[in-house]
Amino acid sequence: MCKGLCNVAMASRIENGERIPNRKLIEALFGRIGENAPVEKVPTLKSDSERRNLEYEIDSCIGNDNYQIKELLDKYANCKEKMNKLEKQFYNFASALYQHSIEKNPEKFIQKSTEALRITIPNFSPETLPTQKTFTNTELWIMNAISLKYYHELNQKELAFKFMYFIKEYLENNFLTNEQKIGIYSTVLFNLANWARMECNYKEEKELSEQGLKLSVKENGFSLFVYFLMLKGHCTAYLENCNDGIQIILESCKLFECMPRQEEIDYIKDMLKEEFHYDYLENN
Repeated sequence: MCKGLCNVAMASRIENGERIPNRKLIEALFGRIGENAPVEKVPTLKSDSERRNLEYEIDSCIGNDNYQIKELLDKYANCKEKMNKLEKQFYNFASALYQHSIEKNPEKFIQKSTEALRITIPNFSPETLPTQKTFTNTELWIMNAISLKYYHELNQKELAFKFMYFIKEYLENNFLTNEQKIGIYSTVLFNLANWARMECNYKEEKELSEQGLKLSVKENGFSLFVYFLMLKGHCTAYLENCNDGIQIILESCKLFECMPRQEEIDYIKDMLKEEFHYDYLENN
């Protein structure tokens, strides 16, 4: 639990109430055992609270595929107190995402993300699965992002699948908070289901999309539910009944219209036409 975060003696003093931990440290320690951190019970400095609020803003932007976060990153770096190593890790990773949105250089992104991971996992290598047994949310998000770059931009699919399945298996074998279930775990399931679609592995796409749908319904994860519904329709069209599958895809399209997500709507229209010879405009 402590590896790369603090020494065992420090964790013991925190546990016994002899030391007030930094917010990021308490989040990291609890994250590694799959529990919500009671950060509201931890006294914080003003700069600590400022960085926490900025993290929420940065995470929200990234979650909406908005990487124009330079101003937020500058504010984060310029808070009064010096960044501790966990804040530095978050900052370096978010900065790597921002730089990649401008430069589109996946090798540089992986290099910068690897440097961020090595702050808490010193021996991390993007070519080798880590041997560490517990991970923080930030560590998992960074590994997820590296896997995406390997698949979509570097065409190193075998390595991408290996890392993404490693994250999936880790999450399935550890206690997860609701936030982790509708966040990291749902995202990993979607990535794998979407990759299975792209690789024409429709049975795997079906299994993963159904798993994602059940999780989304159980944990009220509406946003990813719509994506899993689209994938469920796609594999249904290939494996079972084409018309039934198209109808499921159309239902997902209607939900995307309510959100609204025009990019996804346009993608579905193109997919229907190219793969199933179904003209959305003509039939709707």
